[in-house]
Amino acid sequence: MRFVVVVVVVGALSACPAPPLPGGQGEGEEGEGNEGEGGEGEGEGEGEGELDAFAAAADFMSRSTGVWSGPATQTLIGDFPIMTMDLRPVDAAATFARADLDDDNAVRFLFDVEESSPGNLVFIFRNGGRFSGLNRDTRAVLVEQEGSSFRFCALDPRGCGYVDARFDFDEDDTLVMDVQVSVLGGILSPHVHWEAELIESRDVDDGFPADRIPRAIDGDFPAMADLDVTATFDPAPADDAVLLYALTTEPCSGLDCVFVRTFFVDVAAGQASVTFTIDQVHADSYRSFAVLDTNGNVATQPFPDGNDLVGVAFGPTVGASGTASSSVLLSEP
Repeated sequence: MRFVVVVVVVGALSACPAPPLPGGQGEGEEGEGNEGEGGEGEGEGEGEGELDAFAAAADFMSRSTGVWSGPATQTLIGDFPIMTMDLRPVDAAATFARADLDDDNAVRFLFDVEESSPGNLVFIFRNGGRFSGLNRDTRAVLVEQEGSSFRFCALDPRGCGYVDARFDFDEDDTLVMDVQVSVLGGILSPHVHWEAELIESRDVDDGFPADRIPRAIDGDFPAMADLDVTATFDPAPADDAVLLYALTTEPCSGLDCVFVRTFFVDVAAGQASVTFTIDQVHADSYRSFAVLDTNGNVATQPFPDGNDLVGVAFGPTVGASGTASSSVLLSEP
């Protein structure tokens, strides 16, 4: 079920000029020198800028928080039938989601308000993760909002000519994310198109983000817990197989499961168990669901058939930080 896309935005729409950075602009004028990492902006304190950045963040977060799932197409590494992101608060100021393909490939989203230069507050879409084992991290700043549509461009002198990411919430339960990038030589190309539906709601307190202190523009991702997993097979597979390990927050039987995090591990013939670590897991009480796919069709049906093994376990319970652990025994259904 190798269906998670790594969304590493690298540029877009070279006809767009570098955008002025909203926020921290005194009386609302554009200011001077707001380029790249904030430039030498002439804003005087937080003022209207803080209201603008945090108001936009609150609006976006109220619309976007939840478990979103749908096909991701037009990517550099092909089309994927499903990408699921569990976007929810990670602390009092930011929302976060992460999806993993394996140890070498993952994508993560972070939305928060940051200070790009003294007094200049901006609402940030931070996109990072791993692609073929290499770490990636890109920041884009909100440059335009029209109703339920939000446009982010690179926090970089190239602005919209480098990254152009748009989120459209046409209804309460639908989201379209479209990212345009430039490739080598400045040739424009679609980067990812994600049409997602809200499959599980997440509550956000009124007034979120409650913490109105902006983060540093070069800060790290918020600290989160990791999850160590041990999966044991009875019997061990006769041939090479793939393990799907998934977390859910609600009781389910497989067909009706809402997987909020998934992870895939290659299992060699005769291997009786595997251990692996899932990074940056939201604090919650989970149930574990696992399938050892022996006939190569878990990409189209994430439940056991044929000679597949299956395992279900209560837990783990994951805290806000540290390392949690989980074990699951897979056997014939």
